[in-house]
Amino acid sequence: MKKKIKQEKAITLIALVITIIVLLILAGIAIATLTGENGILNQAKQAGKETIEAQIKEEIELAIIEIQTEELPKGKNVTLETLANAQLESKLRKDCCRTGK
Repeated sequence: MKKKIKQEKAITLIALVITIIVLLILAGIAIATLTGENGILNQAKQAGKETIEAQIKEEIELAIIEIQTEELPKGKNVTLETLANAQLESKLRKDCCRTGK
């Protein structure tokens, strides 16, 4: 009877050790997936940067289109020179002040 009890405890201890090893392996994989060079956290940072760049580009394009819709009916020609003469910058500042950015 005593031998049977010792065998059951040994099996339980082995199962516990195997479970801990499996959990450590899974934790290592999860940490590598999160923080690796191509990990989820780095991808999220990169996506945030790309979103900001796309938003700025879109705001500039919308400001140019808005300037064109204001100036072309007046018979004024809209070129890069006219945009560079602070017209685009002032339009972007007005838009930023309205949206609170």
